[in-house]
Amino acid sequence: MDLAEMKKMSLCKPGEFWMGQPAESEDAAVNETPRHKVELSSDFYIGIYPVTQKLWASLEGESTELEAPENPMEYVSWSDAIRFCNKLSLAEGLEPAYIIDGEDVDMDWEADGYRLPTEAE
Repeated sequence: MDLAEMKKMSLCKPGEFWMGQPAESEDAAVNETPRHKVELSSDFYIGIYPVTQKLWASLEGESTELEAPENPMEYVSWSDAIRFCNKLSLAEGLEPAYIIDGEDVDMDWEADGYRLPTEAE
């Protein structure tokens, strides 16, 4: 699979759904958010494939001689993932979604760059 294929996206339309487990459910975790209705009010796109080791290495300037370049990237921290999103955005001429200032991170919801999905998405 080439790099362009790896970045294919799928359009997700707005809608409503119930999120979380009912409190009386045997499967409900102690620290789980109580069941509540969530409304996604605008379209968003999400990648149809996981980020591969090959795509990650191509943007991070790492060796592309990987044992399993088509496998998903693993053991990535949240901060590494958002930095990757910004790098991918800049590489494609898009406005980065994350504003990173040291340990402080803000989200620019108007930016057209890549971002991680929210919990509800």
